[in-house]
This record gives sequence, C-alpha cells and structure tokens, in this order.
Amino acid sequence: MLLNLLTIVVFLSMFSLMVAIHEWGHYLFARLFKMGVSEFSIGMGNPIVWTFRKKKYARSTGEETETKFNIRPLPLGGFVKIDGMEPQEDGSEVNVVDGFYSKSPWQRIVVLVAGPLFSILLGLAILIPSFMTWGSQRANTTAEGLAKDGAAIAAGLMPGDKILKVNETTVSDGYSIRQLVWQAKGEPLSLSIQRGKEKLTIPVTPKLSPEPMDIVDRDGLPTGESKRIPLLGVIFGADTIQLSLPDATVKAFKFPIVQVRMLLYKLTTPKQLVEQSSGVIGMVVITRSAVGDSLQSVALLCALLSMSVGIFNLLPIGMLDGGQILIAIIEMLRRGKRIPMKLQNAFFGAGMALLIILFLVVMRQDINRFVFPSDEMTAKEIVTEPKPQTTLPSTKP
Repeated sequence: MLLNLLTIVVFLSMFSLMVAIHEWGHYLFARLFKMGVSEFSIGMGNPIVWTFRKKKYARSTGEETETKFNIRPLPLGGFVKIDGMEPQEDGSEVNVVDGFYSKSPWQRIVVLVAGPLFSILLGLAILIPSFMTWGSQRANTTAEGLAKDGAAIAAGLMPGDKILKVNETTVSDGYSIRQLVWQAKGEPLSLSIQRGKEKLTIPVTPKLSPEPMDIVDRDGLPTGESKRIPLLGVIFGADTIQLSLPDATVKAFKFPIVQVRMLLYKLTTPKQLVEQSSGVIGMVVITRSAVGDSLQSVALLCALLSMSVGIFNLLPIGMLDGGQILIAIIEMLRRGKRIPMKLQNAFFGAGMALLIILFLVVMRQDINRFVFPSDEMTAKEIVTEPKPQTTLPSTKP
C-alpha cells in the first residue's frame, strides 16, 4: 500500500515537473518576443485550484495586464495561453495586439520549438549529475540470472559463472559477449567459464529470439534497429563506472539522439511503434518499478520520459507543437501568406483523430500487458536459478 501511494505521488510529481518545464519554454520565448500571455497552467480542467502567482507586464500599447500562474484539477497536461493563438475564419488573429499570429513565422517557430527543447534540456539536466553522482551501469561477464527456456541454462551454465572467452576470443564485458554471439549467427559456440576456482568449457547453441528485439550499443542504449537475434539467455551482472563531467555530458547527449533514431525507425514500422509504446498505465507500472528500485532509477526515468515528451511533440502532427511548426514553415515558404482555414481545420482534425486512436490502442495494449497479462507474456519474464550441479554436460545438441 505504501509503495503504491508513493508511486502515485512520484508519478504525479514527475509529470507535473515535465509539464511545467515544457510550458515554461513556451512562456519564456513568447514573452521574449513580446507576445501577450494571459495564463500559465499546470493541469487541465475547471475550476482553477490555485493561482500561485500573478506577473504584471505592459502591452506594446502601454496598457498594463498580467499573466496568471494556475494549478488546475486534472494532472493530464498543461498549457500557456498566448493571446491570439486561435486562428479565425476571417484571419483577424493577425490583428490581435501582441498576438501569436501578429508575429513573424520564424518567431512563432522559436516559441513552439522552445517547449520540446526545454523538455530535452530537463532530461540532460537530470542525467549529467546522475551519471556523475551514481555512475553508469555497464554489463560485466558474470551470469546473474538465466532465462528459463534459454540456450545457456540448457547447456548447463549457472548463475555466478563468469564467461572468460567465447570460442577463442577473450571478453571483457557483456556487450562483447553479445556481439560475438550475434556475429556467430546461431552457430554453436564454445564458452570458457570460471565457476569458483574451477575453469570449464561448455558448448552452447544460441536460440533465435521469437520476436524482433532492439539492438543496443556498448552503453546499453538502443541503436534504433530492431530484428530477431541469436541469444544465450543470460542476464549479465553490472559494474558501476563513475563518470567525469565531460564523460557524463557525452553519455547524456547520446540519449536524445538515440530516441530520435528509434522514433524514426519505428515510424517506418507502425507495428513496432505501437507494440513498444506505453500509455498512462504502462508509465505508472514503470514508475512503480523505479520507486521500488532506487532514487537513481526514478531520476533516470524522469529524464527519459521528459526527453521522450519533447521529441514526440516535434512530430508534424496536428495538435502537437510539430504540427504548428509545420504550418509556420509552410507560411514562410509562402512568404507570409496564411494557409486556408479549411485546410488547417482538416489538418488539426486528422491529427486529433490519430492521437486518439494511438491513445486507445496503447491503452488497450497496456491493459493486456499489465492488468490482464496472458500466461505467455508472464512466462517470458521469468528468470530462474537452476539447482547447483557438480558437473557440466560435455555435449549438447
């Protein structure tokens, strides 16, 4: 019960922080370009729960007005209400004093990009000190656990065994082992291992993964490529490596690059995009796991979610920042000529429909995955530790 309550508090706190920073980016640049902003809200719905700040400013006409900073009841997002941001049939939005559409397309683009950019910067601001404080995890060559139906357990490998060589190649980390296994393309391998004080050699034939899997690099980050790969079925242990500021910065900047690469890949394979996405239920489950693990896990999760939100919002889909950016770019190419409202409405309507469909599909998948998981899904997650054996089999098919 306490863990569940803590999970809810942490999830809502993370989500509110991500929303606040994202909208803060929009707000700062809107005011930098002298756009009028009447409201900055965290949360949605009515009535307003709390107005925690009122910031006065002067319009270009000299009239004094203010921005109200509010908390609204539904923690489902947030918004910055910029004057004149809603297009009108007669195009009168361009005449709103200090309005969004009274500014040049490039200024509007900067305001729209600022939100996603701040989301990514929040992720980096969390990751860099996290890597410096807690270090980075790198897989070692010790088998910490074995997949129940994996090739390694069938060959006689046991938790605690340390892999020294794959065939005749000495290995220094888990990534090196995975690379050699992948390169063998399912052919039989010879593993030299150390078990306590004893050194042994066992044959093993990797099994092809039943489903496509994300390919990862040496840092454990997905490369964006996904395919069926040969696996040993070994869960490797991890060593903690302390990082300096330059190393932590380099590693942190890899994350948004990797996420963009993964998103671009998944957009070409819609099935992958849907199957590997999580909705609110999935995020709560992941948060619960992070809360039960460590503060570092919570920090890393917050950083990754924030960057994901920023990158996703840049997609050229109506109702997202990227959709409005696309419209502003088209207007720049048209030398300031507005796009007909009929086309804009169709674009935003299609974007809304797409997002609703994606939300419902991902929600259904989350329910199947986390609320009513099938026996097959549950079995795939089991990792077992076999009973100790005094000898290893000399041969295996």
